[in-house]
Amino acid sequence: MADIIYGATGINFAAHGNVGAMTSELLDEYEEGTFTPAGNNVTYSSTVGAYTKVARIVQCVWAYVCPSNSDGNAHNTSGFPFANAIADGCFGQGYATHERNNAKFFIQGQIVYAYTNGGAAIANSVFSGAAVRLGGTHIST
Repeated sequence: MADIIYGATGINFAAHGNVGAMTSELLDEYEEGTFTPAGNNVTYSSTVGAYTKVARIVQCVWAYVCPSNSDGNAHNTSGFPFANAIADGCFGQGYATHERNNAKFFIQGQIVYAYTNGGAAIANSVFSGAAVRLGGTHIST
């Protein structure tokens, strides 16, 4: 691997051929950590969140229990350590486990939103008393 240069700024792959509209050949960041998911107008319990960031790719997993409630506000979760670079929000890949409905989750900025398959926001009351476990990958800003 003489073509790879290791240095104080990261791992440089500049000796390899360029492809298309490449913008960087430097792998300059690796980070692992935890965060605390927070609810919108409800206080979660049993919260846990962890992430791994390699360059701009962020892999997150998190879980929480939503309190028993009748709140009609949209169910969303904040507290994520890195904002999503895609303006209209998405997960490159993701999964969700929820015992009450088939929700879709996506990240926009640093907030994860819950929606139905038809695209309507899901209220906090739908998640009343539910344990939610999620994970996904996105590109950070």
